Amino acid sequence: MAVEKTLKPAPTSGDDIARKSESFLRGVWSELEKTTWPTPHEVQRLSSVVIGIIVVLGVYMAVLNSVLEVVFNWIARI
Repeated sequence: MAVEKTLKPAPTSGDDIARKSESFLRGVWSELEKTTWPTPHEVQRLSSVVIGIIVVLGVYMAVLNSVLEVVFNWIARI
């Protein structure tokens, strides 16, 4: 048994598109108003944490890379 698929017709009226766009934007604005935004102090503190973690991981990876380079060079000479 075949299932017939129907496609929605494209909106033909510019007013229909404008109404749907307005409704969408009102919904977006409504959701933005419900959002709890961080304070500037929280943003600064959390950004500092992220930057600190990135620096620590960068130093760790650089040290690990140097150690592994020495080890592999030593193995290659044997």
